[in-house]
Amino acid sequence: MERISGLLFWIPVALFLIISAFFIKWDRHKAILAFLLVLLLFFFRQVLHHRHFESPTLLVIRIGCLFVSFLALILYLLYDHKNR
Repeated sequence: MERISGLLFWIPVALFLIISAFFIKWDRHKAILAFLLVLLLFFFRQVLHHRHFESPTLLVIRIGCLFVSFLALILYLLYDHKNR
């Protein structure tokens, strides 16, 4: 049942992302921003899905990567704001 509800959520989300990607006029700024956001969401998901039987060192590494990706996103937004 959990898989069915997951599919009912992820199929429309994936279709929306694919269709909206065609309508966005991609330039360098939007591509870098999308990459940094995907990276941030990936590590956020990794931290949230950490299980108790996995190594605590792995959790620390994932939290560190989440922090670095969040910092990279903020620094890029500040850099882009100054240059526009």
